[in-house]
Amino acid sequence: METMIEKWMADFQLEQPSQFFRDHPTNDAELVCSILTPKDFLIKTLNFFGLPNKYMDGEGHFADWAKKRLEEKKRGPKTKKKEKKQSKRMQQLIAQQKLKKGEKNDDSDVKPTHFDVTVFLRCYQRFIMCDGEVRSAARKLLLRDLNQTAKVFVDEHRDQSYKKCVDVHELALLLNKAGFDNLDNTMVENLGSILMCFGEVEYDMCYGERIPPDTDDDKREKKKLEKKLQEIEEARKEAEAAGEKFNEDDPMYKLPVIEPKKPIMMLLT
Repeated sequence: METMIEKWMADFQLEQPSQFFRDHPTNDAELVCSILTPKDFLIKTLNFFGLPNKYMDGEGHFADWAKKRLEEKKRGPKTKKKEKKQSKRMQQLIAQQKLKKGEKNDDSDVKPTHFDVTVFLRCYQRFIMCDGEVRSAARKLLLRDLNQTAKVFVDEHRDQSYKKCVDVHELALLLNKAGFDNLDNTMVENLGSILMCFGEVEYDMCYGERIPPDTDDDKREKKKLEKKLQEIEEARKEAEAAGEKFNEDDPMYKLPVIEPKKPIMMLLT
């Protein structure tokens, strides 16, 4: 993977500061500059877009493999959904990694040990989506109405407070609730990453209580509930059209119960 990245970065020249400061001496005590290699510069940049810090050492590889494997077993071979087709390039990369590791294309319960390039490519895709046009739109959005932007930073009494901190990755959703109704999906997903990578926003990692995101099982249960509600509404309309009384107590109209999730401690930015 390192060789692959180095090939991608072959034409990228990361200017080192040495000669510049020889030509332009300065006594600025707070001056900051980058002395990373092109490869490390890319990895550090993608960290803002979800790439695990120790990705090159195996962190974050096949993170949801066990979960997907369990879901496949629950569905069984007959009802197994068709997986999303991978690109030919992706298939080649995975095949090459498996060949180097001596793995076979079997269906065992052993977690893959080859290098998971899909994590890198997913984060890289998020990064290139945030081009200059998207970043400019984010800047204009936040500066368009500073009073409305400030509504996000309120305490438990709904009063604005300079002490109020929010998770930078939740900022887009909070802005949406505050009245910004023109946020597209790219902005909602990546505003926090844009601010950390390009906006020099100050942030600290800490833990806080949050409702965990829906799993695939949760999403399926919610779809079943939506379908059942639609069926009940259609039956109600049919009964009204026929001049009959709709019996809500009929067992066939019983709604599935979805227990509300409890907050758990999660790492926030």
